[in-house]
Amino acid sequence: MVHQTLTTRLLAAKDFIDVASVVCAVGRHELGIHQTVVTLQAPDGRPLLVVDDLPTVTDDLRMQWVADLWRHDP
Repeated sequence: MVHQTLTTRLLAAKDFIDVASVVCAVGRHELGIHQTVVTLQAPDGRPLLVVDDLPTVTDDLRMQWVADLWRHDP
């Protein structure tokens, strides 16, 4: 059931934002995952996009996390 739901919604996705939203929603609603983070990195390791559904995380903390991610895991 989860595979079919995920496949159907991913096929309808138009861009990475849609894909990330589907991953977060399916994780939350179908799998019971409370917090979801999806990242997209450039070939050189730079984080290009981070999408999450973490309600208690500030934007400053998100930016710090992205910078740390890039610095420690290029």
